Amino acid sequence: MKLTILLGDKADSEPFAESLAPDVTQPSQNGKSVSTIEAYDTVGDKADSEPFAESRTPDVTQTNQNVEKSFGNEVAHNSDSKSIAENPTPDVTQPNQNEEMFCDNEIVHNPKQSIDDTVSDKSDSKSTTESGHDSEQSIDDTRTHRGIPTLGVKQPSQKYFHIEDTFCKEKRKLIPNYDRMRVLDQHALKAPKRLKNSPKDLVSYLLKPAKNDLERYRLLFRWEAQNVDYDVEGYYSGNYGDNSPEGVLKNGKSVCEGYGGLYKYLCELAGLECVKLSGASKGGDYKPGDVFPIIDGKVKTDHAWNKIKIDGEWYLCDCTWAAGAVGFDKDCGENKYTRCWNEYYFLSDPEMFTSKHFPIDENGNVSAIDQLLKKPFLDLNKWSDVATTDCAYYAYEVETLSHSDGVIETDSNQTSIRIRSPYSIDIWANLSALNGIGQSPRKGQDFEDHVMSYREGDILHFDIRLPRKGRYCVDIGGKPNFADDEVIEMRNSILTYTISGSGEKQDIGFPSGMGNRCWGADTDFTSAGFRVHGLRVPIIRSNAGKVSITVSLPGRRTPLLCKLRHHTESGSEQLQGHFCGEKKGRKARLTLLLPYEGEYRFTIMARLKKNSESFWEGANYLICNTHPLTVEETFPDCDHLWGPNEHFFKMGLHVAGLAVVTVENGDHCLTVRKGSDIDLTCNIERNGTKMPSCIFADSHFNGEEVNFRMRLPEAGFYKFTLYAKKKNQAGSYPGAGQWLIDCKSAWAGELYPDDRGLWGPSDIFFDLGMKAANLSTSLVITEDGQCSLSFSVPDKIVVTGRLERNGVNQDTSLLPEVAIDGTSVTYHMRFREEGLHVFTLFAKKRRKEGSFL
Repeated sequence: MKLTILLGDKADSEPFAESLAPDVTQPSQNGKSVSTIEAYDTVGDKADSEPFAESRTPDVTQTNQNVEKSFGNEVAHNSDSKSIAENPTPDVTQPNQNEEMFCDNEIVHNPKQSIDDTVSDKSDSKSTTESGHDSEQSIDDTRTHRGIPTLGVKQPSQKYFHIEDTFCKEKRKLIPNYDRMRVLDQHALKAPKRLKNSPKDLVSYLLKPAKNDLERYRLLFRWEAQNVDYDVEGYYSGNYGDNSPEGVLKNGKSVCEGYGGLYKYLCELAGLECVKLSGASKGGDYKPGDVFPIIDGKVKTDHAWNKIKIDGEWYLCDCTWAAGAVGFDKDCGENKYTRCWNEYYFLSDPEMFTSKHFPIDENGNVSAIDQLLKKPFLDLNKWSDVATTDCAYYAYEVETLSHSDGVIETDSNQTSIRIRSPYSIDIWANLSALNGIGQSPRKGQDFEDHVMSYREGDILHFDIRLPRKGRYCVDIGGKPNFADDEVIEMRNSILTYTISGSGEKQDIGFPSGMGNRCWGADTDFTSAGFRVHGLRVPIIRSNAGKVSITVSLPGRRTPLLCKLRHHTESGSEQLQGHFCGEKKGRKARLTLLLPYEGEYRFTIMARLKKNSESFWEGANYLICNTHPLTVEETFPDCDHLWGPNEHFFKMGLHVAGLAVVTVENGDHCLTVRKGSDIDLTCNIERNGTKMPSCIFADSHFNGEEVNFRMRLPEAGFYKFTLYAKKKNQAGSYPGAGQWLIDCKSAWAGELYPDDRGLWGPSDIFFDLGMKAANLSTSLVITEDGQCSLSFSVPDKIVVTGRLERNGVNQDTSLLPEVAIDGTSVTYHMRFREEGLHVFTLFAKKRRKEGSFL
């Protein structure tokens, strides 16, 4: 058995005399440990946690400005719109009464707030503040955004969408429950292929389960959509082939003329009233700004569809667009047809339908009556000029806030599109170069990093930076975050614009890696209980090179990973050592160092999938920095939160104090409480180099507490890592957490002896039945240069001791005294010099061969 005890003179060890585990959350009166670095301003709820209030970060300004530059004049529906920078949107988050309040950059502590500095495995009752449900208010109705009056930002509804919720009211009245349609669809899809050869037999089979005209129309429509392919080759070559009903049934393919004619034919066989309509359409390769050809004073029609009558009312249908879509396949370099059922085009919303269908009568004039609108479009040019709205625009009650015209002209090569939806929808946007009419493909190169999509309550933003002057197409899409799978799979296109940039400026776009995803906090992230404080838009401006963000966590054990990337013309550089995350209860403070001017992408990752240990991107933020921060030293490389990790709690460990600590005189102590069945070990490093002589693991003799005492020989950052496992457990020690020590001034005295294990009694000490009579920890403070250590020793156990200083034997200063009954031994020591001495006790059973343990 080996018992190792550290002894020192009073002057050298006085920092330990007052407390074995100093409270690091309070500034020490003797200049030892303080809880944080220094005061600084933050982005977010500055009052989230009192220990964070003193953390340092220079002034950070966060507004609703559009990234780093205002936009130029936009010749569109709102050509006089102002830059977002001129109308920063205020923060709607109100300070909670249980949190701190900030006035003019000064921290006003609420006396009601209490702080618990112990991190443990205990369950916690959630308060309103900790769960992230702060009260919110809408912006004043008189506010404007980019010069356009708004009705105030509201929080979107988290309504769960069933497929019936996407229907217009007329369709919903006919189909209150979609289950019946599912049954009918399955019957239509199972129709034998041979029935195409006999239209009457086909209709007879399809109508067997029908109970009314609605169901008859549905069965015929669903069968046709499933069994007729679009003739892509015929459309682009102009050789449409046989589009008669018989020809379509025989060939199994057609263009829109054949779809509309076949549906009319099948309906007539079933005794149903159906009309084939034709006209201009915003489908195929159409993009806003395209001109519809007029020949001999008549509009050239390019599409065909139907209207049907149910209970005396007319309804619109388009079997061509309900069956699938044509798109350019980059892999094969040509346009291809993909069958994909689109419920929107059966009994369509007239407003939605007319947004892309303009009926023309046989004389080449507008057929207003066939639009089924109270206020139909009468002018083809006016209909053509508006932005192309699509199915999801109407299903999710989208409102256009910024540009109603389909062509946006900008001389700055930048613009910002804003729309609104009262529902929580996941949004994206694709920017593509636009080729001329007749070119294939119509859409050219994609520029996915040139659009920044993000939410601001119920307002959806799309900030666009054109790579160079020219014409581009932006397609905006979205789907509800809470919906049945069949709703998610429906057509999700919302809006399409053509953007014409005339400026000479070239732009590298936004920080890469987002694709067409939405910036800000993802719905999965917020649904899991995370909340980023104070950021209503995911754009942060810094003029000091340093940013701090506060995140509410679902629980005290919740881990986070973070990544910071700098955006340059040559690409994206991931920065190491420029992130520091500390946790306090259910809140985390994330501090970022910004060494360069320009833009950054900051990513917060969390475990968002059930039964998965993987970390997924939960939130992304654009940081615009105007003033590089010059730092003498970056943080130690750590992409997770400092402090205890999940393994720490699994081991039942407890720790007092903060995870990021400032030390004034190079002296610090971290106390960890544990079970007697747990073994701990540790290391401390600086700049990647381990420094064992800086740490003294002082184990209590009760086996339930360890004081990790540190003496740091130089100023700077140190990383302390704790490891833990069950006693007698095979294998290496898993990591239990890491702590960041910010040493402001070096320890001036002697360092600890180089010993990498725990000081104090080993397991064998207790296994042999030995006890320490006058010791509680492995640190002994001497008085007058002498001390005595007594141990009770069971019968049949023999012990011996050794005293060292700086690795040199000091046994002449050691005098053992054995009790008469042999049950105890006392070692008297007299020290020749001040400083740290190491006393080691060895033991073995009597009459047993071998060395002492």
